[in-house]
Amino acid sequence: AALGVDLEAGIRDEGLVQEIRTRQFEAQMALNVARGQIDDESPPDSSGPLYQTIAEATKEIEEAKRTLDGVPTRFLDVYEHPGLLAEALSDATERLMIISPWIRAGVVNRRFVSSLEALLLKGVRVYIGYGLGPEEHEKRLERDIAAENDLRTLERVHADFVFRRLGDTHAKLLLCDDKFVILTSFNWLSFRGDPDRTYRDEQGVITTDPVMVNRKFDQQLPRFQEEVQ
Repeated sequence: AALGVDLEAGIRDEGLVQEIRTRQFEAQMALNVARGQIDDESPPDSSGPLYQTIAEATKEIEEAKRTLDGVPTRFLDVYEHPGLLAEALSDATERLMIISPWIRAGVVNRRFVSSLEALLLKGVRVYIGYGLGPEEHEKRLERDIAAENDLRTLERVHADFVFRRLGDTHAKLLLCDDKFVILTSFNWLSFRGDPDRTYRDEQGVITTDPVMVNRKFDQQLPRFQEEVQ
C-alpha cells in the first residue's frame, strides 16, 4: 500500500489515540508520585493506598501500551520517546539502529552503555550514527567527549557494533528489529525528555508496519557500511 494510505489508516482515530496517551501520561505521573512517597515512608506499608495507586497506575499504563501498539502508524508526543528508547535498549533481539546529531553524557551514561553491551552480548547488531558538521565546531563538554569515547571503546570490543560519525545528519531515528521505526525531532542521544523538566515540544511518527521498518533500515544501512574517513 502507498505510504499515504498507511498513514491515513493509522491516524484516522487520532482523537482516540490522544485520549489513550493522555490517560497513559496521567497514570505515569501518578505512579511516579506514589513511588516517591513510598521512598519517604518509614517503614513502608505494603497494604496501604500508595501500593493500590501503584497497582492501578501500572495496569492503566500496560493497557494503554497494548492499545497503542495495535495502531500501526501514529503520532508521538515528547514524553513517549524516552520509554520507547528504553524499550528498544531492553527488548531488541536482532538489530537496533539509532541516528541522532549529538551525543551527550546526560543520555549516553553508564546505564545506556551497559544496556548496549548487554544487547551485543546477546548477539544483537547495533548501529549508531551521529554528527552534524565538522567535529571541531561542536561545543562539547569533557563528559560528553568521554561518553563518545565509551561508545568507541565498545565498538572496538564488539564486532556487531557499528559506530559512525556521519557528519551531515540532522536526522533523529530509532529502529528496533522489525517491531518499529520512529522518525522524530527528538534528539535520542542528547535529550532525556524528563517530564519533570520544562516542557519542550518534540514530535514524531512511529510505524510498526514491518515493511516500512525494513525499508527504512535498508535505506540507512549503506551509510554504516561506508569506510570511515
